[in-house]
Amino acid sequence: MDEFLKDIYTSVYKQWIIGHHSQNYTITSKNENTIYIDTNYCHGEINFFDNNIIALSVKNLTNDHTEFFLHFQMQSINHAVELFNEMIEVVQKLVEKPQRKVLLSCTSGLTTSYFANQLNDASNILNLDYTFAATPYADLYDKGRDYDIILLAPQIAYLQPKIQEVLKNKMVLQIPASMYAQYDTGSTLTFIQEEEKNHEGIDMPEIKPLLLKREIHNQKNLLVISMIREHNYVKVGYRIYYKNEMIHENKVHKPNINLHDIGDIVGAVKAKYDIDYIGISIPGIVENGKSNSPTDDLNDTDVVGYIEEKCGIQTMLFNDTNAAAMGYYASQNEYSTLSLLFQPTPGSLGGIGSIFNGQLIEGHHHIAGESKFLPNCLSDEQMHLSKTPEGSICAACEVLRSVIGVLDPELIVVKSNLICNSQDLSDELAHTIPQKYLPEIVIIEDLNSYSLLGTMILCVQQLLEKD
Repeated sequence: MDEFLKDIYTSVYKQWIIGHHSQNYTITSKNENTIYIDTNYCHGEINFFDNNIIALSVKNLTNDHTEFFLHFQMQSINHAVELFNEMIEVVQKLVEKPQRKVLLSCTSGLTTSYFANQLNDASNILNLDYTFAATPYADLYDKGRDYDIILLAPQIAYLQPKIQEVLKNKMVLQIPASMYAQYDTGSTLTFIQEEEKNHEGIDMPEIKPLLLKREIHNQKNLLVISMIREHNYVKVGYRIYYKNEMIHENKVHKPNINLHDIGDIVGAVKAKYDIDYIGISIPGIVENGKSNSPTDDLNDTDVVGYIEEKCGIQTMLFNDTNAAAMGYYASQNEYSTLSLLFQPTPGSLGGIGSIFNGQLIEGHHHIAGESKFLPNCLSDEQMHLSKTPEGSICAACEVLRSVIGVLDPELIVVKSNLICNSQDLSDELAHTIPQKYLPEIVIIEDLNSYSLLGTMILCVQQLLEKD
């Protein structure tokens, strides 16, 4: 598009937003480059930058979480309006004070269901900002991520440290036995309020870019994009590498990601930087520029064809776990053979990326490491078990036994939302594999950093193969 038209469209878009009116939120213009959208419980910003780059963001003021963030280069008014409307959908959810969501859990969920109903009635009578629900322990880790506070019945109170370790950013409390035994709603509500006053949030550690410790002969300018689905959101990180040096890094945070979102990232980067090639890592089986991931919005979509046609830059597509395995390999120089197991969500078996003597193992059909094809991994029992830390350890070890038996890696790397202790995995594996044959096991917190680094390396390797 002609830059003159982009300038006009951006100016029209800006004035259209400023003239937008609603009883549910206020829109104010701080200066010619910043527009605020506010409710009592959220703060949104629309920022305009050079080259007609526009950034949209929404922060939840009740918990300081970023609920929405993306930026794009103006291409068409219609698409820009679509993105604004997506942002407003998030704002609308924060017009009224969000109720604090409390989840009760016991072994079966029966007694806590009754108590949750009693607490809802009491909260409504007292006009408190709480809503209560109940779930059996088997589903706690899956459902608990959508709640602010977890209340444990006395029969599972001993699991509180483990549950808190997994659900790091939640308040996990033990219901006093005397309150639970009498279904004492008044005392329980007071107990929750007092605990909230004394609660100190957990500061999540800052994720720093990984250092490259392997020699890579890269002479190109690369844009690498990594998509990782975590619960109800897709986190997209991207970096620009000039040769081997990372010169820019940013992210997109949305409930869902589609082709247009990826195109927006590429368009915004292309407006400011010279890019020779693009590498994208994505969930699912990757083949012929597409990903086979039935749970993802990009399933069976020609990602490569779309980006190359829209942006005119040669694009390469990789599996996210394979990219992360390569990234871990390149971030250290102690191990040359390793396998990385990624369990994205409770109830998911995930996949494995393996590096053997520095080379990624993909297989003839690019399905190497797809754990769903392994024996016993498709059973309903296995899927149900993998929703809890205890069951997830068992499910992971079913997969890892096959990996050890076939590849005998020096190191196993695990990224799982339910497994926090590598010793638990070693102990379980030791039941069937002699200790002397067990590889070292490490747990990682952030997959995206490894996937981004690995995507860059896989791009370079693919380009070298074509030369």
